[in-house]
Amino acid sequence: MLDIWKKALELGVKEIPKKIQNHSGYLPWHDAWQRDFLIEYKNTGIDLFTEKRYVDALWIFTHLLELSPDDNQGARFMAVDCCLIIGKDIHAIEICNKYNSTHGPDAHLCYSKSIAMYSTYEVESVKEQIKKSISRFPVFGKLLAQKRKKSFYDSKDFKSPGYIGSEKEEAMSFWNTQGLVWERNNEFMELFRKIYNKN
Repeated sequence: MLDIWKKALELGVKEIPKKIQNHSGYLPWHDAWQRDFLIEYKNTGIDLFTEKRYVDALWIFTHLLELSPDDNQGARFMAVDCCLIIGKDIHAIEICNKYNSTHGPDAHLCYSKSIAMYSTYEVESVKEQIKKSISRFPVFGKLLAQKRKKSFYDSKDFKSPGYIGSEKEEAMSFWNTQGLVWERNNEFMELFRKIYNKN
């Protein structure tokens, strides 16, 4: 099924005129005729993500952000998740900085930035980012500080990656896509819990 969608999307991408193919904002969400294409393009990225083809998924999500920078679908979240999974921490930070400044502070991006910074920034800067994230979005902090998270995030009603509903559902989505990244960073997790427990 994915191959069929991929062929259809390739045809759709080819229809974008070459001179403006990579120019920011070419396919704004408010033009309703473009939404079906943008939705299916994101769904293809999610399928690739689900198949653990993170590099291919990242290409689609970053291309979506170029084509439609308003990002009404949350492609920025999935792009950051891919970056963290494949170790592109600096790229993850760039996306977090760009969209936290244009879209306002967001839990997913604030917490993603804190773990991405751990490999590239001084510890004091990381601590400040963690404190800021916990202060703004305590539900996420509670989830991430727990040692056993299954009862908190496991749900039969869980939607696809990138789904955003209530703060708790967003935290569930976050853990289901980034949980392995956080769990494999033991030193960061110890630092995070220490800061969380002091607040």
